[in-house]
Amino acid sequence: MRNAEVEPWVHQYVVTLHLLKALDRDRKLTEGMKLARIWDGLMEKLSMLAEREHIGVKQRLRRSGRRIVLEEVTPERNYHVMYVFQGYEFHCSMMPVVLKGKCEEKLRQLLLESEEKSTADISVGREAISRASAEYVKNRKENATVDGNRIL
Repeated sequence: MRNAEVEPWVHQYVVTLHLLKALDRDRKLTEGMKLARIWDGLMEKLSMLAEREHIGVKQRLRRSGRRIVLEEVTPERNYHVMYVFQGYEFHCSMMPVVLKGKCEEKLRQLLLESEEKSTADISVGREAISRASAEYVKNRKENATVDGNRIL
C-alpha cells in the first residue's frame, strides 16, 4: 500500500481519537442537566460507536504495517502525527478548525448510522412479529378442527 492510500486512515485515527475525547468532555458537562440520564445514555452509545470505529482504524493501520510513533500539538496549535512504515517516517498534520469540522462530520455520520440501524431493527422486529402471528393463526386453525368437528 502506498502512503496516499493510508493517510486517510491516519486522519480517521486522529478524528476518532479526538471525537472520543470530546464526547467524554461533553458527557461531563451534561451531568448537571435536568435530563442528565437521557443525555448520559446517548453519550454512552455515541462513545461506544466512536470507540468501535477508532479500534477498527487502528487495526487497519496495524495490518498495513503502519505504526504511529508520535502524536503532538505543535506550537501553531496544529495536531501532528508521525507514523512509520518500512523504516520510513511520514508526517500528517491537521489544523484545529479542520479537526473540529471532521469530528462534527464523523459524529453526524455515527448518528445517522445509529438511526438507520434502529429503524432496521424495528422493521426486522415487525417482520418477526408478523411471521409469528401468521404461524399462530395457522396453528390455531389446524388445531381447531378434530375429525371435522370444530372445537371452540
